[in-house]
Amino acid sequence: TKSSKVFWIPNLGWIGAVGFSKTARRQLRFWDLKDLSKPIYKNDIDQVSSVLMPYYDNDNGLLYMSGKGDGAVSYSEIINDSKKWYPLSQYRATEPQKGGGWMAKRSCNVFRCEVNRFFKLTKSTIIPISFIVPRKSGADVFQEDIFPDTFAGKPALSADEWLSGENKDPVTISMDPEKKEDGDDSQQTTFVKKKTYQELEDENKELRARVAELEAQLNIGGGDGGDGDAQPADNNDGGNDDYNAAAAEEDDADGGD
Repeated sequence: TKSSKVFWIPNLGWIGAVGFSKTARRQLRFWDLKDLSKPIYKNDIDQVSSVLMPYYDNDNGLLYMSGKGDGAVSYSEIINDSKKWYPLSQYRATEPQKGGGWMAKRSCNVFRCEVNRFFKLTKSTIIPISFIVPRKSGADVFQEDIFPDTFAGKPALSADEWLSGENKDPVTISMDPEKKEDGDDSQQTTFVKKKTYQELEDENKELRARVAELEAQLNIGGGDGGDGDAQPADNNDGGNDDYNAAAAEEDDADGGD
């Protein structure tokens, strides 16, 4: 009845899972994707009751496991040999974690030899935990062996390409700061949050008000233009009438004399 978690191991073509055995011990298993009929590895980890949350670093072949409700984050190495799983060490703390998340590998500080960073969620805080390889020359020389090309955060396929059955390798970038191309960050996919119904309604009101304002301006402009067009003809006609009336009055005055 307890929760189990599955994770991919792409570099080996395996799939892994953490869960509980029939004796309520936390357990780790691996399967080869070519034959899922039985696991190629199975091992009981411990007797703790908290649910494990796995995270596999495909670049370095490291498996991180954090238990929900305890304060430890363990890390181990997975190798395709007779033993397969090699526990390395763990981070320990007294404050239990409610959950957590892992930062994108491309954002790690390579000059500190930081290979991963975990954000530990507690009851009231988020605590960043860096996993650092201790090397004296790390601050001066890029450590290529622990920082291979990593996932660039960009889709390799469009939705239409994927639906048509195409397949491509993931898009990767170099972790070496000197080899990073200009504009790598600007080429990343940008996700735009969908507007809420209230935001759309307010935008619609603003557009309607703007349309009404423009229509009012056009009506005023049309009236002035019509008067202006008619005015010269009225002025000319009126001028001729005034001239004719003045000439008639002048003739009457002459006739009277």
